[in-house]
Amino acid sequence: EAGLSIDAAMRTVTVGGKLAPLTPTEYALLAYLWERPNQACKREDLQRAVFGSAASEAEDDNLNSVVSRIRPKLEPDSSRPIYLLTRRGYGYLLCPAGAASEPE
Repeated sequence: EAGLSIDAAMRTVTVGGKLAPLTPTEYALLAYLWERPNQACKREDLQRAVFGSAASEAEDDNLNSVVSRIRPKLEPDSSRPIYLLTRRGYGYLLCPAGAASEPE
C-alpha cells in the first residue's frame, strides 16, 4: 500500500502499509489534518485542535515539536517531507498520497 492512511476506529496510522507508532498528541494532529487532505491549515487552528488552547508562543513551540517528532515516523526522508508539509508563515498540510516535492 502506497501513501498514508488513518483508521479512526482503531486510532492508527499506516504509511506504506506499515504501522506508525504515534503518541496521542501526534495522532490528534494527523487526524485533524486527515479530515482536511491537501488543504493548508493555519497554525492557530492546529494548536486549538491539538492542545485545546488559543495560539501562544508556548503552543507554537509545542506544535513545532510535535511535527518534528512525527516526520521521522512518517517520511521516507524527514529532511524532504512528502506527507506532512510546511507552509511557511501559515501552517501545515497533509498529502496522504505523498507530494512530488516540497517547495521551499
